[in-house]
Amino acid sequence: MTTKVAPILFGEDYQHRYFWIQAARLFMEDDPAEVVYLEHPIIQAFDDVVAVNRIPLYSHDLRQIEVDHYQLKYHVDGRETIRAFDLSTPSFIGATAHSLLDKAYAATKGGDIPKRLTLVTAWRFDPNDILRTLVSNNDGEIITRKLFESGTEVAKVRETWRADLGGVGDDELERVLRHLRIWDNMPMYRVKQDVASGLALAGMIPPSGAEIDDRYIGMARGFIESGVREHRRDSLRPLLEKAQLWRGRRVRSASDPRDVAIKSFSRSAINLEDHAATLNLVPDFHGRYKAMEVDWGRDLAPRIRDFLDARITDHGAFDLYLDAHLSIAYLAGYLLGKTDADVAPVQREGRVVWRRTETSVPGELWTVREEHVGDGPGLALAIEVTRLTAEDVRIYAAKESPGIGRMLVFTITGGAGPTSVQGADHAWALVHDLGQLVDARRTADEREAPVHVFASVPVALAYLIGREGRAFGRSITYEFDFDNRTPGGYTPAFHLPLTA
Repeated sequence: MTTKVAPILFGEDYQHRYFWIQAARLFMEDDPAEVVYLEHPIIQAFDDVVAVNRIPLYSHDLRQIEVDHYQLKYHVDGRETIRAFDLSTPSFIGATAHSLLDKAYAATKGGDIPKRLTLVTAWRFDPNDILRTLVSNNDGEIITRKLFESGTEVAKVRETWRADLGGVGDDELERVLRHLRIWDNMPMYRVKQDVASGLALAGMIPPSGAEIDDRYIGMARGFIESGVREHRRDSLRPLLEKAQLWRGRRVRSASDPRDVAIKSFSRSAINLEDHAATLNLVPDFHGRYKAMEVDWGRDLAPRIRDFLDARITDHGAFDLYLDAHLSIAYLAGYLLGKTDADVAPVQREGRVVWRRTETSVPGELWTVREEHVGDGPGLALAIEVTRLTAEDVRIYAAKESPGIGRMLVFTITGGAGPTSVQGADHAWALVHDLGQLVDARRTADEREAPVHVFASVPVALAYLIGREGRAFGRSITYEFDFDNRTPGGYTPAFHLPLTA
């Protein structure tokens, strides 16, 4: 594969996978999607995937949305960030004359339309650029009121965007921007995960990592080659059955576990609210970053506790979906560690329920080493399951002096990696063993101080560690700056137990 061909193929795969994310909605019981198009050139630059709703949805500004148009951009160059001026730069979308804003303006030139125009990209917002503050974390819409505030930087962006549209006035610019959404930080691996989750819930057989050729991508290419652009549930299902990719949706009975969800991340393959009682914390965050006015303990913890108290009843069975920060998953486990309910976390990748079967897991589960990283009485746990964390914890302890003296590094046997946890029983065994090792190695002085929890783990495992964490006494969870990958880039989140 040449360097010139590879980006084209990756871009096509990105588009085709996103098509299946939307196509899966056709088979969801309560989803309003009625028709999904693959390459539907009604609106140029927003024609990769188009979803038509049988009943209108409401946009952020309460317009009724009949159609969602998606443009997929899988850039493979090294910058990997979006800046405000990119929206008025034709080359950003691979064009020579017209920018993304030009295309949005052309689509809405006759006035408001009952459509949303969404850019989906693997890139993330440049953390040092003003665009990051102009795009809402609620649904990716442009926060137009901020665009028209005073200030040199925002005025420069506003004037550049106006000039790109031929010198339109502020009212016209605001009207165009109301139709636009930007969904950033959707890398290929996340799209693959969302495809697998959506297809499984819709009744299809998700792609297998053991297969070299993804049959769903092959089908999408066949649709384009044959000119079949329009897809409905009744037309798509026979094709899936013929390809032996259809297994049907499982009918849930009254005795099945009930679905409960907490989300602080948005833009998944499925809308959790469609099938689970959901606590939506997305508006309290800007991507991975907590909003400035929001406090972990004061604002988030009581809402999570009240939600779980209301939804989880003793002796019941529940599947807990967590599209959330690791600290939120840990807190959920901590709070539910005292309940008699059977609560199983759902691992986000593949939507696999981690409910233990009591099958024993033989062999050593962790390799453990210790380091002295400071002069404080606190004990740090560097838990390495999906990636190595000890170096970042070491840097953070030296830089921030958070009262840590000793660090215990727990590395999963076999080495850290995205697939290092082999299912539910392995996960529960890991957590049980972790708790015993911490208890055995913690000194008397360390028991008087908080345990500092730095975990790089699957979100479902963070929940299980939180359940075990009730035995730690006082503890503090930390969030890592995954966007910038700053060495030692941790910030404290929840201080447990909760004080109110």
